Amino acid sequence: MGTLGGYSAIWMGRALPEDGRLISLELDPHHAEVARRNIARAGLESKVEVRVGAALDSLATLKDEGGEPFDLVSSTRTSAHPRVLQRGGGHVPPRSLIVVDNVVREGRLIDADSDDPDTKGMRRLIEQMGADRRSAPR
Repeated sequence: MGTLGGYSAIWMGRALPEDGRLISLELDPHHAEVARRNIARAGLESKVEVRVGAALDSLATLKDEGGEPFDLVSSTRTSAHPRVLQRGGGHVPPRSLIVVDNVVREGRLIDADSDDPDTKGMRRLIEQMGADRRSAPR
């Protein structure tokens, strides 16, 4: 979730097995188009798809289409992390790996007075993960 220029999508796409598939969700149409061109230049357009729209809406559409659950979810939009974990639907099953970016937030996580939405989102995610039995060590 969050494609920007497609850099991470290209690296993940290169690591996929022959029958692997990567779906990248991007809110901004311009970023999605840049990513699609870069993905095509990398020769991965048959494995990597970029969808435009809000991530949670796109996840709902994928679920309606009967898509397979994700083995790995990578998210860069920190204010959305808690909603992705909470409402990823059947596409983020208990054994999925969830990778979140921009976690440190330049030290703002420990600033109790910070009103930054991304910092608040990351705090909620950490609280959710701590309370979620799926994320407990086995």
